[in-house]
Amino acid sequence: METKFLTKDWTVGQLNALVKIIGEKNAKKVLNGTAKFQIISERFLESLGIIDIAPVKMKRDDYLKEGHNGTTKLYLSDNFKNMFLNHVSETIDYAGGKLEKLKLTKDRSDFQINEERGGILIQTIDDIAGQIIALTSKQPKGENGDLINNGYANIFYFLDDENRLFYVSVEWLADYVTWNGYADVANAHAWGEGRVVLSPATPDPGDVEA
Repeated sequence: METKFLTKDWTVGQLNALVKIIGEKNAKKVLNGTAKFQIISERFLESLGIIDIAPVKMKRDDYLKEGHNGTTKLYLSDNFKNMFLNHVSETIDYAGGKLEKLKLTKDRSDFQINEERGGILIQTIDDIAGQIIALTSKQPKGENGDLINNGYANIFYFLDDENRLFYVSVEWLADYVTWNGYADVANAHAWGEGRVVLSPATPDPGDVEA
């Protein structure tokens, strides 16, 4: 007798593995309606709190002035220039705001990170450009501060005109005494545990006007 499944994606081996995980007795209870599954999604972004970002108004070309932005030395990779900076407005006028600092507790890809947060990680290119200047200028020599300075990436996300997801990262290079800027198309490569994602802070319900 041929066994047929409601979905072709499942194999006999996978179904047996599922029964093994939940236990045969529990599986029978689910099938006869005396028990139900409760799906608890694994969380892998730990909030380290809300940080205030100062307003920034500057020319985009100031990013390129002798490797400095006036206060902080920045090393800008070709990817950072081509995929990110070239699409920033000629004048960056960031009004300031609040970001939530999120630490990865497990290795996860760009898509998994954004899926957990429901897309609220995504910002405008100009806002990210202003935030990078504001944050690195507070830690020009790699001092302790809002950005992690252990060589791990501080990550921001944006969408391009074709609705493709991109990331921008800055990390402190102690050997070169500089912040390194990088950008690329989001991909399935996993960011390691301990990296930090900067997300627009969601307002406290008590702060929202009725």
